[in-house]
Amino acid sequence: MNPFFSWSVSILYELGIIGYGSMGKILLDRFIDSVSDNLYVANRTQEKLTDINNSVNICHSNAELTLSVRNLKRHT
Repeated sequence: MNPFFSWSVSILYELGIIGYGSMGKILLDRFIDSVSDNLYVANRTQEKLTDINNSVNICHSNAELTLSVRNLKRHT
């Protein structure tokens, strides 16, 4: 485990991650336990998203991710 990212969070909100590169993977790994029901990920290359946990919502575009997070806010 990287000592720079050894923090934990408890979030009651939704989170959208645009881009599943080095930073996107780190963010997903850190947030998946606390916001997995409301966690959205989008990436330009869809093939990179095949190894993601099933509890994460995969979006096919940045626009879809943005609309999904916005719709969640309206319903809560």
